[in-house]
This record gives sequence, C-alpha cells and structure tokens, in this order.
Amino acid sequence: MGSKRDRNRPKRDESDEVLARRWLNRADRELLPMIEGSAMSITINPTHPDAKVAVELGFCLLLDKPLVLLSFPDRPVPSRLRRAADLVIECTDPSDPEVARQIKEFLDALPDEPDDTEAPDDGHP
Repeated sequence: MGSKRDRNRPKRDESDEVLARRWLNRADRELLPMIEGSAMSITINPTHPDAKVAVELGFCLLLDKPLVLLSFPDRPVPSRLRRAADLVIECTDPSDPEVARQIKEFLDALPDEPDDTEAPDDGHP
C-alpha cells in the first residue's frame, strides 16, 4: 500500500513518458547534429521557460558553441543566461538590418575552427 503522499500524487501517464522519450531521441538524432555543424547558435530570449530552448541552449553550451542572444525590451534576460551568451543584442525586430550587422560582425571576429586532426587541449597528454 502506498503512502498518503503517493496517493495524492497524480498518476504518470505512460503515453506522456513515451512521447517525452521520443522527443528526446529526436533531439539527439536531429537537433544535436544541426548544432554540431553550426558555427554558432542564435537564440531569442523566451517569454517563459521552454523545454525546446533549454535543450538547444544545453547542446550549445556542451558543444562550446558561441551563443548570440536576441533580447526584447519586454523580456528580462535571466542573469545566468546573459553570462552564458557571448553576445546579447537588444532589439525590437530580429529582422532589423542592424541586428544582421551585429551578428555578421560577431561571426567575422570568431577565430577559425581548429583542425579536427589536432588533439584537443584538455589538459591531458
């Protein structure tokens, strides 16, 4: 017999769990290779926590990809997200040519990707 706490907890819907597993597998299969092949990641500051944005940001950070964050005046940027971003562009319209200019300037300033044949400098011989 379960505890009172267990009886008050809503039962997990197995179909939700299956859908979540499928979504995560799809992220590994499709999203991860896209981010691996990109020079950087551009993210729009979400209005509320969003699982898709969280997974994209997580992959970006784990792959050490440069991160550009587009921020709108009505959306405060969490301080840790601001620190993780290499560039924060405050804007009201992401299609504004000034936004494109700032992104291009940022891209042009990025160092060339290291040659894949070189051993990574991870501190180990």
